[in-house]
Amino acid sequence: MTRRIVVCEPQCTGFVHVPFNSALLATVLQAYPGWPVSFLGEEKHLRLVQEHLKKHKVAFEGAVSWIPIEVPVRGANGFKILRKEWAWCRQVLRKAKHVDVDSVVLCSVTNTGLLFLKPLMWLSRFPKPVVAFLHGILGSLERPAPWKPWHWALHLKRVMRLPHPRRLGYVALGEPIMRHLRLEHPGLARTFVGLDHPYLWPAAAPVSNAGDGAVRFGFLGTTSTIKRFDWFCRLAFEVSRETSNAEFVLAGFATQGGEKTEHCGAVQGVGTKPLDADEFANRASALTYSVWTGEPEHYRLVASASFLDSLYYAKPGIYVRNAYVEHYFERMGDIGYMVDSFEEMRGLLIRLCRGFPKERYQQQCANILRVREELSPSSLSGSFRRIIDALRE
Repeated sequence: MTRRIVVCEPQCTGFVHVPFNSALLATVLQAYPGWPVSFLGEEKHLRLVQEHLKKHKVAFEGAVSWIPIEVPVRGANGFKILRKEWAWCRQVLRKAKHVDVDSVVLCSVTNTGLLFLKPLMWLSRFPKPVVAFLHGILGSLERPAPWKPWHWALHLKRVMRLPHPRRLGYVALGEPIMRHLRLEHPGLARTFVGLDHPYLWPAAAPVSNAGDGAVRFGFLGTTSTIKRFDWFCRLAFEVSRETSNAEFVLAGFATQGGEKTEHCGAVQGVGTKPLDADEFANRASALTYSVWTGEPEHYRLVASASFLDSLYYAKPGIYVRNAYVEHYFERMGDIGYMVDSFEEMRGLLIRLCRGFPKERYQQQCANILRVREELSPSSLSGSFRRIIDALRE
């Protein structure tokens, strides 16, 4: 009998997490060649995942069945969210009970999703492996619980301390996150395993912007307090006063009031409307460097999509030093610069504009192109299969 994998995205809608879920699905297909896959998710999200797979020439036609489901809307009434979390948990586990289903992969999960998933698996003694990927929610482990009793009870740390089903395993996206879990949360770390964030890379090498003309610095993705878009705007304002050879671009869109940030007028392309895929690609491809200003503490437990976007477009990055990025510098070599302060970053940007290091830049781009394949579905598929197999033991 042919075995089948059930994959579910229980919270993301539209374009959110499309690159990750596409790469994860490709990893599943590589790990289990010839096995059919059922992918459950919000209808528009499913469509965008298919488009992303086609764009990157991933063979999935005939191998994947696409099943639309309702997912909780973030920010909605709490009881409505809980009802939908309960509904998708029951739907996925019921589907997974079919005799041909081998295992379940959850592309993401929330604290409220785990609140239902864990007891449902525990009470039914669910016999098949369930692998859940934790993204930004994992960072809440190190934030204090809200004072309201209801929110306090739903804090991720408390939900994760509920009885843990034997066949449920969590995935942390990378060794630096696993290292921090082992150090600061050793009890919880036993339920986790690390896997690099998979990514689908373009078939053709991108055109390098090797300092011919202005040096173009880019902020990738959405703005937020944690990502410190205000630093980027201040850099744009101050560096542009020191040199006429610098341009600053937002390759993304403004959220959380980012369009009102002081000095954002020094940054090109600031708007509140999400960019379509082509416009994002045009802006990112035209950059010389990506600039990462995020708070280092946040990325002790959370992977950086902006870092991976930098690798996708083969752009050397200029990063505020943090454990996540530092790990990949150690693995990949010279793929950009790390700094320890705003002042150090400001000085570095001015020096790059006044004396562009063309040879080093070209080598940095070549290093990215050489080593990023380590994060491809084909490279990670064996590790992924071992994660599933370990949950059977």
